[in-house]
Amino acid sequence: MMGRTLSILFVAAASVISATSAEAAAPVATHGTFVAVDEPHAGDATGQGTFVTGINDRGVIVGNYSTSKNLTHSFRYSDGEFVEFNDPRAGSGPFQGTDAIDLNDWGAIAGYYLDSANVIHGFVLRSGHYQTIDDPKAGTGSGQGTYAFGINDDGVIVGTYIDSGGVEHGYILREGDYRTVDDALAGGASGEGTALGGISNNGALAGGYIDSQGVNHGFIDRSGDFSVVADPQAAHTKGDGTVAYCVNDSAAVAGTYFGASGAAHGFRFEHGSYQTLDDPSATEGTSVQCINDHRVIVGFYIDGQGAYHGFLFRPEDS
Repeated sequence: MMGRTLSILFVAAASVISATSAEAAAPVATHGTFVAVDEPHAGDATGQGTFVTGINDRGVIVGNYSTSKNLTHSFRYSDGEFVEFNDPRAGSGPFQGTDAIDLNDWGAIAGYYLDSANVIHGFVLRSGHYQTIDDPKAGTGSGQGTYAFGINDDGVIVGTYIDSGGVEHGYILREGDYRTVDDALAGGASGEGTALGGISNNGALAGGYIDSQGVNHGFIDRSGDFSVVADPQAAHTKGDGTVAYCVNDSAAVAGTYFGASGAAHGFRFEHGSYQTLDDPSATEGTSVQCINDHRVIVGFYIDGQGAYHGFLFRPEDS
């Protein structure tokens, strides 16, 4: 378990054919300060470590970490202090556990957990109380279920569910009503499909889809005004492309692209320009996961031993 996992696509609306391009001519590097965020109980072997995935406008961070025994625990991080929490319904076996993804300015946290049968369930945590999020169309077998990836200040939740055939579908959950969001260009085979990664307070959606060739395509949807998010440095072969994970109230997008070498690189997209964001300590790739309204960015990177490390990035122009 990691966070907004790099293999899961994020979805668009069905009217994608009329999309306008948001591509820029060339990316530029962005300058600022990286701050390490490593949970002290995280393991340091391949696939273990700290995954920072969400930040609100008060600077509170959420994420998860994997222990030396490959157990997953969520955390809230503020003022230098980590507070661990776990959904009581989560499984306790290897690679099971709780994965916090996002939080709003009221402190409500959205994420998902794997139960003892490896079925995926979304959750929202408000004032110490857990509510399970299960899209009624989701499959109920191992590796199937519902992810909750984003929550805004109105409590609207977005994410993806995996059906009984292994196909991914985006959804919006508002006041108890689930609405499926499927991109018309998404593939329909197992491991393909659509997903939603984040929602701003004005209702803008970040997401994307995996096409029938296995290529990732990102997007931002502002009240039906649909724009493609495609980093110009991204490759266009199977497993590559661009993934949009998060959008703030100014329509700045945070996400990850995969270059010709297959390595992951973080990016920020705003005002028609892509800025590549790679943690200087990364040797095997960087994933940018979220951006708040102060333009502070969080994510994680992979070191030379294959372990994961969280970071916070504060740009010079924030």
